[in-house]
Amino acid sequence: MDGDVFDASTVVWAHGVNSSHALDLALQDEAAILEADVIVIEGVPMMGHPPSTQSDISLATWLEKVKPSSKAVKLDFKTVEAARLSLALVTAFSAHKVEPVWINSDVLPGPNYSGEAGAPSRDDVVSVLQAYARSLPSCVLSLGWWVRTGPVTAITWEMVSAMYDLYADVEADGVKHRVTFPVPARLVLPSVGPLRWLVAKTGGSITLFDRRDDGTTVTDLLVVRSRFRVNQVYYDMTFVDMGRLRTEIWKTSQNCNKL
Repeated sequence: MDGDVFDASTVVWAHGVNSSHALDLALQDEAAILEADVIVIEGVPMMGHPPSTQSDISLATWLEKVKPSSKAVKLDFKTVEAARLSLALVTAFSAHKVEPVWINSDVLPGPNYSGEAGAPSRDDVVSVLQAYARSLPSCVLSLGWWVRTGPVTAITWEMVSAMYDLYADVEADGVKHRVTFPVPARLVLPSVGPLRWLVAKTGGSITLFDRRDDGTTVTDLLVVRSRFRVNQVYYDMTFVDMGRLRTEIWKTSQNCNKL
């Protein structure tokens, strides 16, 4: 048991808050963290998820609407350009917020990824992350892998080693930030060993996410939870019944308290 250690499963997420309507709803619900994607349209950071090239709300407007709330935000930058163009806006927003800003991007090749035209260089990725790390000392770095469907069904030791090296380069100035590593939930169980090593080396966490019809179940998530400390796994899940997961976690805690 982890006693009074913070339980990351209690954090409620709103995922894909990429439109004015979705933002209005999310600002009124119980979500503690609003996750949204940032793309560039005609040189302006806008909210949206590829392959969409249209949006009804800019990042600037989105941040202004969130600013008076007590919500934290997780911004998923879909390109290095989106991250660079957004830095000043996010820095100004963060100055008005107690809650940390989560800076998310896929930064390294993962399972079944063999490279794509226009993919950023490692140097470009490190450079933009260092800029955020310097400008936002309290931010949470959320560093993921580019993942594609294919025969490889795990995060390998080589992948976590490369991720640790990149993280160390980003933190070369010596100011340590909280860090989490987003991982598709379907890949976690075959990857427990490497992921536990990465979490231990960085003092960080993993953030699970799912896709429609990827087969992830509440039982799978309970097994994952048993392999990590309770403060080391966040659940940004869209298609799994999080209410049922939290109920099962509560039942387990009650049974342990009876021992």
